[in-house]
Amino acid sequence: MTRKRVRVPMFVKFLVGCLTLAGLLIIGGTYVVKRQTRLKSRGNYLASHLRRLNGYVEKVGQGMTGTAEMIANDTEVREAMAAVPPAVDPAPAVAKLAYDSLSSNHGLRPDLFALFTATGRLVWTPDKSPLTQAELLELAAVQRVRAGSVFAHRIQLVAGVPYQVSALPIRAPGTERVVGGVVLGVKLQRYYAEYAEQSDDDDVLRMRPSLLSGTSVLATAWPGDPGDLARALQPEQVVRVAIGDDVRDVARTQVGDFDFYSEDLEGYSRGDPAVLGKVVITRSRAQLVDPGARLPWLEILVGLGASLGIAFLLGLWVTRPMKQMVRQSRALLAGDTDLTQRIVVSSNDETSDLANNINQVFARVHALASGVQSAAFQVGASSAEISAASRQMLSGLRDQTLKVESSTTAVTELSASIQQVAGNAAQATSVAEQSSTAVTSAVMRMEQIRVAVDDAGAK
Repeated sequence: MTRKRVRVPMFVKFLVGCLTLAGLLIIGGTYVVKRQTRLKSRGNYLASHLRRLNGYVEKVGQGMTGTAEMIANDTEVREAMAAVPPAVDPAPAVAKLAYDSLSSNHGLRPDLFALFTATGRLVWTPDKSPLTQAELLELAAVQRVRAGSVFAHRIQLVAGVPYQVSALPIRAPGTERVVGGVVLGVKLQRYYAEYAEQSDDDDVLRMRPSLLSGTSVLATAWPGDPGDLARALQPEQVVRVAIGDDVRDVARTQVGDFDFYSEDLEGYSRGDPAVLGKVVITRSRAQLVDPGARLPWLEILVGLGASLGIAFLLGLWVTRPMKQMVRQSRALLAGDTDLTQRIVVSSNDETSDLANNINQVFARVHALASGVQSAAFQVGASSAEISAASRQMLSGLRDQTLKVESSTTAVTELSASIQQVAGNAAQATSVAEQSSTAVTSAVMRMEQIRVAVDDAGAK
């Protein structure tokens, strides 16, 4: 039993093939794009920002040291500090004048300012200053100046608050004798806030430095609760997060996750050098996404829709001439086949070539059929002539048989001697009758042949 095969139209095959190819291209392209846009490892990108922060603090500190040097070398300051009569002390007035000049809108605006003698006596400091007489004597900056050295923009803890401090000795005019010193300082908090503001216009993306000592925050540009940041940076609270190929430790705070990087900060606590804590620079991960994690569904759907439309149009374009040829060939085969008809295809491609070849086949079949018809007509005519000749022969044989019978009767009456001749004549009569029967049969067969030839000629 022959198994019936499922018929699949060529248009469906072409459509499925185009859609399959388009789907593979879209899927492959999506995979490649996803791989290429996958978030790469960013490394310790915050380390470079921490170096920039240190460079920024160093640069501003150099300017502060230069300002302190100008004050220490000012003639009026040197004279006032060298001549301190018991009754009238001009040094406080000179110190206040210098401080007011630095506190202008375009000045240094120091958070720490003090003028002191070589013996360590505090001459002048602004109101609400963190410096007291006892605190002054414990500062490494003051100790260096009293020994005749320069304390150039180093980090110094004053009453538990980190300052960048510059201190220079004031020498008597015309000599190298140290008669006092000047101290300038700016809170590290201010530097951190300025750096964060300059790092990015978007508040969320700003680099925010902080100085932490354990769970204590000494200085920070953190916008929220500094204690929250300190707790999140404890080793047991740090979480490891992976986005794409980027894997790093993250500080998880109440306001979100933050990348961080830290280094030890060396400075002075009272009179001794020490590690004051860790400088930590943080940045929010709120806008950090992996481009490769999101599939472009809209683009994929648009691509599939466009592929479907293009495949449909291509299928119509390719199969339409074939369908036209199928319809015309079906019409040719319907009813009595007319071999004079031809297939007409409007396209100018391989389909047109195929239609031309089929038309040539029809032309040759028509020529062969015309030749067969002509030969059949000729055979029919010849058969008719043979049939007429056979009828004439049959008629002659019948006349001859009658004459032989008549002659046999006459001879029998004349003489018995010719009895033998009569017997022979009887045999001849029998043979003649058999010949007559054979001729009759031949005539009937020729008539059948003629009818068959006529029928073939008509077909």
